[in-house]
Amino acid sequence: QRRVHGGCNSLRLLGCFHLPVSVAPRHPIMSSSFSDKASDVFLWRDPLKAGLAFGTGNLLFFLRYVANYSFVTLFSYLSLVYIVLGFVVARVTKALKPPAAESTNPESEYELISTRTVESTLTTVAEQVNVVASFFRRVALAQDIWLTVKVAVGLYFAAQFGKVFSDDFLIYLSFVGAFTLPLAYTMNKALVDGLIITVNTQVSNVMNLVHSSIPKAANLKSKEAAKQQ
Repeated sequence: QRRVHGGCNSLRLLGCFHLPVSVAPRHPIMSSSFSDKASDVFLWRDPLKAGLAFGTGNLLFFLRYVANYSFVTLFSYLSLVYIVLGFVVARVTKALKPPAAESTNPESEYELISTRTVESTLTTVAEQVNVVASFFRRVALAQDIWLTVKVAVGLYFAAQFGKVFSDDFLIYLSFVGAFTLPLAYTMNKALVDGLIITVNTQVSNVMNLVHSSIPKAANLKSKEAAKQQ
């Protein structure tokens, strides 16, 4: 069975977990237009939009977890502010524009999300879910015993990590990371790629040492290598 190899962009985790090519997504993770817009925000190519999104997110986290506002209250207040601002802008625009310049039916031209975008996103989500499901099925059925062991150990440490930090903190950390890590990686791509390659090499050396110290593991590894060839 072929497997994905290569640099840091391949479907693998620290050089240990490999996903089969047969379950890799056939389409990009996001539609090109949506992906470009997201990149402009998370890579700070559009500072105004990125700053507005980052500031709004921090404000929502502050109101939710510090001021103890519920999601229903936040949604209601935000919707109320949106309606009031929209009403004011519409009234001012109508007062300043001449009657001939007004659109006859502006609502018919407005489209927040196109059906093509929704269909593309749902297709991509379904493909990603199938990739993850296929991976965990392979792990659960122990098709690769050492992959199963690695995942089990990783899940154990993840569970211990979850005991130390609350869900709220992890969500906020993920939010901040989404606005900082992609930009940091882009600015230091060569350095980060070099560190990842070094870590992958060290992990592979340790795993090879463990495999060679266990006779059964060495036999299983040699059989798996023979099957791949």
